[in-house]
Amino acid sequence: MFAAIACGKLKSEGALPRLTTLLVEAENKIPVLRHAGIMGLVGTEKKSSLQQFATHPSEAMRIAAVVALRKMGATMELLSFLNDASEQVVGDAVRAIYDEADPDTFSSHPAALEAVAAMLDSPRSSAVTMRALAANRRLGTLKGVQRLAAFVKNSQQSQVLRVAALDLLASWPGSTTLDPVDGRFFPVPASALAILEEGFGREALALAKDADLAVSTRAIAVFAKLTASDETWDQVVRDVVDDQIDVSLRTVWLEWLRRQDAERFVGVAVAALSTKSAGIRRAAARHLVDLKRGTAEVKDYLRRTLDECDDTRELQNAVSLLPGIAAPEGMMMHRLLNDLIAGKIAPPLQLEVIEAATKLAASDASLRLLLETYETQMKAQGPLAEYDVALQGGDPERGRSLYLGDPRALCSKCHALKKVDKQIGPSLQGIGLRLSRAELLESMIDPQAKVAPGYGNQTLQLQDGRTVVGTTTAESEESVTLKLPDGREETYRSPVIKSRSRPISLMPDAKVLLSKRDLRDLVAFLSTLQQG
Repeated sequence: MFAAIACGKLKSEGALPRLTTLLVEAENKIPVLRHAGIMGLVGTEKKSSLQQFATHPSEAMRIAAVVALRKMGATMELLSFLNDASEQVVGDAVRAIYDEADPDTFSSHPAALEAVAAMLDSPRSSAVTMRALAANRRLGTLKGVQRLAAFVKNSQQSQVLRVAALDLLASWPGSTTLDPVDGRFFPVPASALAILEEGFGREALALAKDADLAVSTRAIAVFAKLTASDETWDQVVRDVVDDQIDVSLRTVWLEWLRRQDAERFVGVAVAALSTKSAGIRRAAARHLVDLKRGTAEVKDYLRRTLDECDDTRELQNAVSLLPGIAAPEGMMMHRLLNDLIAGKIAPPLQLEVIEAATKLAASDASLRLLLETYETQMKAQGPLAEYDVALQGGDPERGRSLYLGDPRALCSKCHALKKVDKQIGPSLQGIGLRLSRAELLESMIDPQAKVAPGYGNQTLQLQDGRTVVGTTTAESEESVTLKLPDGREETYRSPVIKSRSRPISLMPDAKVLLSKRDLRDLVAFLSTLQQG
């Protein structure tokens, strides 16, 4: 190893045969020798000489040549390795070309970008395929669109990569600053919409009916950027009111119609208020309120929903829309708020009533008085009673998104979903079985109320004058067991304990970080975790 590295540092002439023997015999199985051999090649050889190893019979040697070329900043010399029989050689070569590129690389070496893009024509690993997809987006040519379209049409490809290809197509008319593969600063320029229209227009409508919902919804997003014919418009309108089609897909089509022609869309949305699907009715009402159109029809829909509907999501949506429509809908809000004070509003709707009333109270003194009455009522029930509105009616999917990625809460940084995945806090596996909704909420808004064994810090003052600090793993009237900073567990019986502090949880107070709506969605998600 040291000899090979020394050859590289000294730029030793004539070392190539010995370095080659070392790399071939190591067979890519001894990392230190592989690394040393590569560093030897980097120091002793030119890019052109390493390119000759594209036909070497040893896979280990070809891999070493590719990595050495990458370290040397090569681009065109790596193209000779793109048709290799070894997936690793090809993968390393594509990574070397694409991942090391900067904004000037492909403008200086357009053949390299085309070569990576052409990798999409033959099946390769997902890593190679993703870079080939991105390369075709960077090309911005008709051939690039056609390759992406052909890839998406192939239902045998993975859903993740098909969706990625559609996202790249959706970005076609605009520029982006971050690379779609690894997120580094690597701008992608806008490309001509006419090229997207020509290369993907015919495929988009067919893909919008793909059996994979993730693919079909993304295809509609791309299709929204294209000019649609009257025939296509009429077909989409028929699909929106077709109860045989998945409601989430129809909702996306409704958004598409609005983007195509807001004026023509109003009539479609008004008609959709009477469809059988609650999801479509909700979406249509939201669009009309946002556009401030169809007000009379929306008011009728809201009255009908609040008086007759038993679908929780639709009721929540109807209440939330009240502040967005013109008076005299304040009277409807008065009725709801009075019912809330009287305890007649179902728990899943209470938060919507409070939020809507708060918005309208800014211009309605009588609503402000009713809100003050409700707030006084809640304070009389205890300092945390106002959070009872977060117990029912949440959206589990949104709660999952909050758990996984919300930067305010960072739940997943401390709590794993499986017991085998150790984190700072206790595992949430089966938490929906162990804790009620009220207990789940309490754990977030008052984390010090009950601290899980093994996850709270406690201080003991002992009779002999010592102070002991550790994590409580077990506690009773007779004894306390602490895990000490050095990893040892010690049990202290009550006679030797002079005083003990309450266990202190490291979990932050979520009510300071999150809204009541966020908390409600998290409770809904956590309550679904019922596999122990």
